[in-house]
Amino acid sequence: MIDAYVLQAARSVTVDREKLKREWPMNGVAVCRNLAVIGVIPLSGLAVLVAASAAPAGAAGPCAGTVYVANYNGGTVSVITTATGAVSAPITVGKNPFNIAVTPDGKHAYVTNAGDDTVSVITTATGAVSAPITVGKSPLNIAVAPDGKHAYVTNLGDDTVSVITTATGAVSAPITVGKKPETVAITPDGKHVYVANFEGGTVSVITTATGAVSAPITVGSPLGVAICPEPGAQRRRP
Repeated sequence: MIDAYVLQAARSVTVDREKLKREWPMNGVAVCRNLAVIGVIPLSGLAVLVAASAAPAGAAGPCAGTVYVANYNGGTVSVITTATGAVSAPITVGKNPFNIAVTPDGKHAYVTNAGDDTVSVITTATGAVSAPITVGKSPLNIAVAPDGKHAYVTNLGDDTVSVITTATGAVSAPITVGKKPETVAITPDGKHVYVANFEGGTVSVITTATGAVSAPITVGSPLGVAICPEPGAQRRRP
């Protein structure tokens, strides 16, 4: 059995990009390796907490020991070296980067750019950035499938999820979910994607093999969703 945990909140959401800057000041953080909390690092006027995080089994590769941070107002991504707290020169991406997901092999970091409806892909070994991938309106959050073949993006502005084929950068036809989709999480077997729909007060479940969407599951005012790992998953990690 898979358990999904949903973070709920009670506050209004707007798609207005200027209001988004004021009402959603949090930036995305993606960790390339298992970490314990090491402290608070000042970054572009923000305090970024490096927290415990479990990367997928086998993740490390060229980005081992680093943390990728989306700087919403700056249109950049910073890379923190966890051993020293050193911060890289900023990597320019799209407008208003919101969140980041690293592929299981650690080779690429996918960045949602809420201000220009795109996703940027950073090659972690070099810091090179791809041409922007156009998705839906106001993309916020992103998750990469356990096999690394697809990335799922929640588009707050048009109530859809876009699916990127990572090998080619091709984007699927948008999948309609609930109203104001926020966070997305993928089951460990990669068969289902859970989407928290903030304004709709629901969770949608996408079957990845077909793109079919379940009847909405009513919750509260969901902002986040997380999937429990399979039993023994920690023990199976190399």
